[in-house]
Amino acid sequence: MESGGCFGVHPLLEGNKMINYNRILAELPGITVIMIDTGRNDKWFKEATASVLDQVYPLETISDGNHKTKIELKIANNRDKKYTIGQCWNYLIKEAEFDHIFILDDDDMMEKELLLNMMLFLQRIKLEDKNKDIIGVTPNVTFMEKKDGKMYYQFSDSYTSGLIEKEWLLKIPFREELEKHVDMRWDDDILKKGKYVAVQNWNHGYLYRQHDGMVSGRNVDMKFVDKDLNRIVDIEVK
Repeated sequence: MESGGCFGVHPLLEGNKMINYNRILAELPGITVIMIDTGRNDKWFKEATASVLDQVYPLETISDGNHKTKIELKIANNRDKKYTIGQCWNYLIKEAEFDHIFILDDDDMMEKELLLNMMLFLQRIKLEDKNKDIIGVTPNVTFMEKKDGKMYYQFSDSYTSGLIEKEWLLKIPFREELEKHVDMRWDDDILKKGKYVAVQNWNHGYLYRQHDGMVSGRNVDMKFVDKDLNRIVDIEVK
């Protein structure tokens, strides 16, 4: 049979290489999720940890043919508020097994494919663009709040600390005096090094809980999406 025809390579695809995503999946790096147990709400804490354990992520095949998870959860017990957030994060990062770190608050949750989605995006950037200056990726968040016994959701353009290479969290640690979730000085220091965290703005898989005593978000006038009924619902946010 002559080359070409319906069995040949289409002219527009000449020279293009198909990315082997099966290989990428098999070789995805592991992720350490770090979380601080603040003791603010045991039910929320259990939901947060369950969302880590429920992550859809490839397993690693070890020498005896068995499989090992590539998602690690490390938790700092800070119920007595003895340490700052910065101190807890820096300790957990040093103790992490894997080379990529994801920070999860103990009152928030993740959609099941959040970590896989972010890691594939990060690996694609490095593979296709060969962009060595991208050291992490962050999704946008979905605000969630319970009202009248039902949970309501709204997509937001806010973003989290994200999935960051451990190397850079060790080179530029968080401020020890940090008491809130955001360390803007860390962001500035990373930029000064010519490094960036890409925003995956179509990914809203980080579920950010609205409640009294939270750091931010309560002063936003918003409409929530009722995921069960698929409709917009007005909620008074005080």
